[in-house]
Amino acid sequence: MQNIGTRRDAARLVTSQCSLRLLPILSGVGRRLSLLPRSRDDAPGAIICRVTSLDRYLAGQHRQVWTELLGEGPEVRNDESLAAEAHAIAHETMRRVRRNVERLRSGLPQLGFIFANPEAVLTPPSANVIEEIIHVERVLGPLPLSARAFWTTVGSVDLSGTHRDWPHRLLDPLMVEFDADYAIATYDDMVEQGALAAGEPFAMDFAPDDLHKADISGGPPYAIEVPNARVDGLVVWEIHQTTFVNYLRTAMQFAGLGGLSPIKRHGHQVLPVPIEVLELASQLESF
Repeated sequence: MQNIGTRRDAARLVTSQCSLRLLPILSGVGRRLSLLPRSRDDAPGAIICRVTSLDRYLAGQHRQVWTELLGEGPEVRNDESLAAEAHAIAHETMRRVRRNVERLRSGLPQLGFIFANPEAVLTPPSANVIEEIIHVERVLGPLPLSARAFWTTVGSVDLSGTHRDWPHRLLDPLMVEFDADYAIATYDDMVEQGALAAGEPFAMDFAPDDLHKADISGGPPYAIEVPNARVDGLVVWEIHQTTFVNYLRTAMQFAGLGGLSPIKRHGHQVLPVPIEVLELASQLESF
């Protein structure tokens, strides 16, 4: 595939039929490309297309775009145009996550899955979510843009539950809840007790681990370390050892039940994924 752009510098493609040339690459996004002023080195009559990272994300280059933004490091907050684009991509990603959870809210029960807390499957952000985030970042430092966007766009998710006919015990259903008061209180307690020095990295948890979700005595909760001014951050204490966005992708790959991924957990046998789960997962949006 032709390289049409990397990181903050959008590609400049010079052709007299710019949109036509880009359409096979961008799967229809070419029609919304912006036109850039010609430089003196461009051929007369040439049209210059600016392909943004958002264009590429909307065209399906989800992983590439997120990888490139992650490679920018903290600069993703410092460069005005890059920051605006990163925020737009983060929020578009989480809008897709929210729509997927909405589909799972109706789709999983149709498979016989019983939610433990049906009313908490998807809880929208609170009216003062921005103030909560500002308060957290004032105390703990910046959150990754991915976590911020989930908090403001999705809210909280709780897919915990069971299926009586599935032999899988560690389903590790998706649960994400960022709690400002709890995070700050935990941080203050750790600093007061000398377990953490002010300004040191702090694991801000957002979900129980897979064992606790299955009502088994387990380990520490899944968390994201802060401060982190990057676009995304690693999920600590989770078996895949990946970023928050990739953690969400893994969960959605198995219809919100990340424990079905083919990784041996705590000595438990890896079992085949129910075909109906894969069929439901195939109906979800990629991000």
